[in-house]
Amino acid sequence: MKTAQSETGEQMYYGKSKEEAFAATYPSRETEREVQDDTISILPIIRTLAGYRKVILIALAITAVAILIGSAVAFLMSPAQRLATLHFHLRFDGIDKGEYPNGMKFSSSDIVATPVLTQVFEANYLNKYTSFEKFKNSVFILESNRDLEKLAREYEAKLSEFKGSPVYRDILEKEYQKKRESLSISDYSLNFSSEGYSASFPDAVLEKVMNDILATWAENSVQRKGVLKHLIPVYSQNILSKELIEREDYIVAADILRSTINNIVNNIDSISALPGAAVIRTGNQRISLAEIRIKLQNLLRFKLQPLIGMIEANRLSRDPVSARVYLKSRLDQVNLDHAEASDNAQILKEALHQYMEEKGMPLSSPSKASGSAAGGQPVGTGDRSIPLLFPQVGDSLLDRLVDRSAVNADVKFRQDI
Repeated sequence: MKTAQSETGEQMYYGKSKEEAFAATYPSRETEREVQDDTISILPIIRTLAGYRKVILIALAITAVAILIGSAVAFLMSPAQRLATLHFHLRFDGIDKGEYPNGMKFSSSDIVATPVLTQVFEANYLNKYTSFEKFKNSVFILESNRDLEKLAREYEAKLSEFKGSPVYRDILEKEYQKKRESLSISDYSLNFSSEGYSASFPDAVLEKVMNDILATWAENSVQRKGVLKHLIPVYSQNILSKELIEREDYIVAADILRSTINNIVNNIDSISALPGAAVIRTGNQRISLAEIRIKLQNLLRFKLQPLIGMIEANRLSRDPVSARVYLKSRLDQVNLDHAEASDNAQILKEALHQYMEEKGMPLSSPSKASGSAAGGQPVGTGDRSIPLLFPQVGDSLLDRLVDRSAVNADVKFRQDI
């Protein structure tokens, strides 16, 4: 240890006195006690808590039980949602067109209409479970068709991958629409979804309600709406009164018979267009609709028309003045009908002409010889020196295809006019 001697003769240790240097080298017990007092020991805390370990365990157990009870109460008090689904398939004539067999418009909403649900609600005494408004809002119909879903996915992939001309994209969309119209939607699902009260429905009751909805709709459609009865009038013998024929003048009575026969023939034509009408036989003689039509036409042609001519030629009449007035009124009515028909024909002709001009299509196009090919070159079957021409697929070709498809779509419209 290096030391230094001061003027007083006392040795100094690095600027410190001997006592200070000794205290720094060998700390006293008081200093050690102060250092020890700065540390914190958790042992007393553990010993204290150990004495209350039973109380702590009981408190934790009570807390856990309270949490479980609270969770169960919250779960039971929360609104319960219930979903039931019944898939079904409809098969009857006209379903592909959205019509009933008699031609009436069909809608899937008819199945869950208010009269149907009211009858099911009352028949199953559902008022002890819920109100009718809640029940009505819980039932709904969904349409489903796997072929439609597959077609949609197919064209979605085509449209997403194609990044070319918008014209070709339009062609794809029109092609999709045509294919979609050819697929009928006949798969449906009856669904029941609600919150809160639905948990009180027994499974057996809910299953019966779902089946009763379909059965009630089918029964009401047949019996009340008459969807199996075709909307075509069928005449009876009440359309002609014998007293009326005997009371009228000869020419008037003959005209009534002629008009009645024509109405019956038109009615037979309408009935004959129904499915299975051609095989219907009636009466003891098992006569068909076609045979009835032929008999009426023979009666009109060989009996009634010669009788009308005989009445006119011989001037047979019970009241000539009334007969003359009747014939004059009939002639005026025929002239009015003819004038109206001529005006309608002229209006349609002008509308068609204007429509064709707006579309840039001529009313009549001369037929061209089929012996010419593209570019004006004649095609000979025996000349193998002519190379095959492959058209380049571009925007101009696609535009022509779209124009051609538009023209074909207008054919039906023009034919109707």
